[in-house]
Amino acid sequence: AELMAACDVGGALDRLYDAMLRGLSLPEPVYRALAQREGASLTSLQRRELIYLARAGHRDLKILAAHKLALAAQSTDVRHTLEQLAGAPDPLVRATAAWGLSADYAFGKPSGTMGRA
Repeated sequence: AELMAACDVGGALDRLYDAMLRGLSLPEPVYRALAQREGASLTSLQRRELIYLARAGHRDLKILAAHKLALAAQSTDVRHTLEQLAGAPDPLVRATAAWGLSADYAFGKPSGTMGRA
């Protein structure tokens, strides 16, 4: 509440996002990967964990993982995962994967923001 009163909407959203992630009781490497700031590089372990989550997680986790993987789309395994998700039956999963595969984003130049900035 004090963050909202101080007009720090971004800070308040960051805390809300963190609380949501902690509430999911994810393994620590997955939590750290999803909690990273936008544009931060993923470690090899984090990339593998997010690929697994994007392929096997429930809908919301697939979307979060695909979003975090977008900046690593130049990696063959990440690109392959996003291409698979682009054919998913869920429209939001498909849209997130397509966004991650977009030319601007795949080459590390985000054309817009989605989620935490």
